[in-house]
This record gives sequence, C-alpha cells and structure tokens, in this order.
Amino acid sequence: MSTLIRRAASSLHPMFLHNQCNLERIRILHLHTSGLYGFDLLKTPKGFQRFVDEAIERSTELVSYVSGMPSSAEIIKAMDEISDAVCSVVDSAELCRHTHPDRDFVEEANKASLRINEYLHYLNTNHILYNAVMKVEKDPNVLSKEAKRAAHYLRVDFEKGGIHLAAINLIELVSCT
Repeated sequence: MSTLIRRAASSLHPMFLHNQCNLERIRILHLHTSGLYGFDLLKTPKGFQRFVDEAIERSTELVSYVSGMPSSAEIIKAMDEISDAVCSVVDSAELCRHTHPDRDFVEEANKASLRINEYLHYLNTNHILYNAVMKVEKDPNVLSKEAKRAAHYLRVDFEKGGIHLAAINLIELVSCT
C-alpha cells in the first residue's frame, strides 16, 4: 500500500506538490497568528480563562453604563455588545468541549463554560438591565422596528426567568426548576 502511495505522490505534477506545501505553510502560519475559532486569546488552553475574564469585564462595564439609563438606542447597542461578548465565550467553549481532540483545551473550555454560565445567571436576573429594556420597549420615540423587537424579545427572555415576579413567587419558580 505504501508503495502505491509513494508512486502516486511521485507522479504528481511538481506545481501541485508546491501548492500543497504552500497550503500547509499557510495553515500552520494561520494557527500561529490566530487562535481557536479565530480568537487570538485561544492560542493555548489557558486562553479560555482570559477570554472569560475579558467578556465579564467588558459586560460589567456595559451594565454600569446601562445603569445610567442612556438613550434607548444606546441601551440596545450596549445589550447587543453584552450579548456578543458573552455568547462568543459560550459558543467557543461549547464547541471546544464537544469537538476538540486536546484534553487540555476541553478542560479549560469546561471551566470557562461554568464561569460564563454563572455570569449569565447574574445578567439574566439583573434588574438594571430589565428596567432598561422596559424603558426601551415603552419609549414612543424609538424609531426602529428592530430596536422595538429586540427590546420586546429581551424583556420576554428576562421574564421567562421570573425577573418580574415578586420575591416569594420567584423563590417558588426557582424551586420548581
């Protein structure tokens, strides 16, 4: 079998072999210049820790910004950026946990997944964000249908978690789930 492969390889056109080598060099170069899934922080397994740290840090800054109740457009923009930061970590960690062949990457992705999901719970139960979304949804000056729709779906997501319930009802809801 190896003889057949060697014969086939030796009969390939030299330009094909040259292009194959170039493709391999490009692939190797890309791996060294870009991290896992295109995120520079994910060049090593420990990069997941920093990835989570940066997402939480940026999201916390945005929550603080939203607490000042800026314009409806700025609230939607900040909520979108929070979502992007957190979901980048969630999606990357989940994909890595289920598909990466390196156990070190999988273990770090598991840790990242736990941390970011704890933070997601904080975000999903954050009354500052909920009140900001309610403000946008009730704002008659919101011109964009997309912004209204985004606010509506955000409010619905918050309320699925029971954020709008009285404390006693919320405790009952949490104990049922």
